[in-house]
Amino acid sequence: AKQFDAFAVDAAILKGTKAETVHAFRMAMLLNGVDTMRQSGLLSSAHTGSDVERTVTAFDQALTDLQNEHLIG
Repeated sequence: AKQFDAFAVDAAILKGTKAETVHAFRMAMLLNGVDTMRQSGLLSSAHTGSDVERTVTAFDQALTDLQNEHLIG
């Protein structure tokens, strides 16, 4: 599967994402071990470098999962 390139997508398109796609993304993140706490997620100084690395890995896998399900391009 092709990797998602956030810089290649217009932010206005991302902001107009269907609720079903946002929900599918949240579920994919949960399946990959990360709770985004609704839609926006949260990162604080309490999170370790390992937490950030795990989140980035889960994000990449979630996007790959959504691409494989044809929910995102």
